[in-house]
Amino acid sequence: IAVLMSYLRFPGRVLAGDERPHGRVLYIVAGQLGIPVDVWDIYAERDATRRSHLLELLPRLGMEQFGTRHYRSISVWLDPTALQTTRGVVLAQAVVEELQKRQIVLPSVAVIERLCAEAMTRAQRKVFALLTEGLDDEQRTKLDRLLEQREGSPYSTLAWLRMPPGAPTPRAVLGHIERLSAIRDLALPPEASQKLHQNRLLQLAREAGQTAVYQFKEYEQARRHGHTGRIDARNSRNADR
Repeated sequence: IAVLMSYLRFPGRVLAGDERPHGRVLYIVAGQLGIPVDVWDIYAERDATRRSHLLELLPRLGMEQFGTRHYRSISVWLDPTALQTTRGVVLAQAVVEELQKRQIVLPSVAVIERLCAEAMTRAQRKVFALLTEGLDDEQRTKLDRLLEQREGSPYSTLAWLRMPPGAPTPRAVLGHIERLSAIRDLALPPEASQKLHQNRLLQLAREAGQTAVYQFKEYEQARRHGHTGRIDARNSRNADR
């Protein structure tokens, strides 16, 4: 019982029926109780005993088993964090810490992974909805035209906008000014960026910068316009500097 209680206190999970406790945990607990470590092997023979002891321990420790109600509650709680980052390990750590704080037994790793994946999917949809909700039909058409081949050039307009500034020569400066003018001609609403966390905007800009033009064409509309808008916004800031 002492071993089960140790795992419930930290990290806050139930020891699996076929799982042997960590050796150091067994030695510490056995030493405190003044009994041989091998006693665990006898205790672990009957799973029903372990389950009945867990039922006693949970209310004694003020803990609850993880269930559907907790899944829904944590999903809602996780949404703001998922809007800030796409790093699954950060979301998983946040879930674990929140469950520990609420005195709820940790579910399996698979459940935590699914919870985080669903939160990231919802967050991605909301991000692109926020970035594109202020665009009118003309602006959306202009963003789509960025993916088309530029007149007199073998490249798309988007690829042309992505070109590095080059050496500080008069010709390079004029080319940079031309790209800046093309970006400003889109007249994208600046307030769209203010609705999202800076970390998420930087992540979107990096992702967009590494995506090929043909891949943008395969995206659904909100994601396509949200990504191309991030490239233009970043290039515009670079040009101002």
